[in-house]
Amino acid sequence: MKARKAIREVFIRGSNRLFGTELTHRSKIAHGLMEIFNKTEQLLNPNWRVQQKFERENPNVPWFVPDSIKYIEQIIQPHYVGWEWGSGRSSIWFAERVKQHYCVEGRRAWYNQMTIQISEQNLEDKIHLQLAEVTSEYEFDLQEVERYAATIDVMNDGSLDYVIVDGHFRLECLKHCLPKIRGGGYLIIDNSDLHTLRAFYANLEFAEKRVFSNGLWETTIITALPDGF
Repeated sequence: MKARKAIREVFIRGSNRLFGTELTHRSKIAHGLMEIFNKTEQLLNPNWRVQQKFERENPNVPWFVPDSIKYIEQIIQPHYVGWEWGSGRSSIWFAERVKQHYCVEGRRAWYNQMTIQISEQNLEDKIHLQLAEVTSEYEFDLQEVERYAATIDVMNDGSLDYVIVDGHFRLECLKHCLPKIRGGGYLIIDNSDLHTLRAFYANLEFAEKRVFSNGLWETTIITALPDGF
């Protein structure tokens, strides 16, 4: 895992110099190179096969690090109200265990599919799905980034028991969500090993931070201080 992170960081730093910051979102060439890197690693890293086996055997659980799911099952409560950027099987999974689950989807086609799935599961009263469409793969307009990340601003401060960051523009979403999480609540970040998040972690005060790894990526669960973040 350490070697993978080091190689990835060298790649990202080099690409940033060539293509600018936020390379996988700003440059089609850089995004393609990253896809080649990821596909090569899938072929060479046995942890991919372990993760794929877990996903096949557990088709209804979130695509988080498996050990993090076990921990979430221990802390989640039926009266919880949560928020999620990025919809999918995690949305269904959480909604079946909590009172209300709000989620934001950036892709219209997937939003339409999720709307059907939510209806088929009879979860319309528990899942509040909204579309904040991301219209491009590259060269995002800053107003579009802000519109997506700021969807959570409608919630009252301290009103959420947990927030899941697993969609687009993660750093921007993290900046918006912190006031919305109650004291003792949880911030759940998938793919939390992204090097662009290091400064965020370094400047964040929290009660507890748990990092789970499957040898491929990390899922981090951070507990807010009693007075919140």
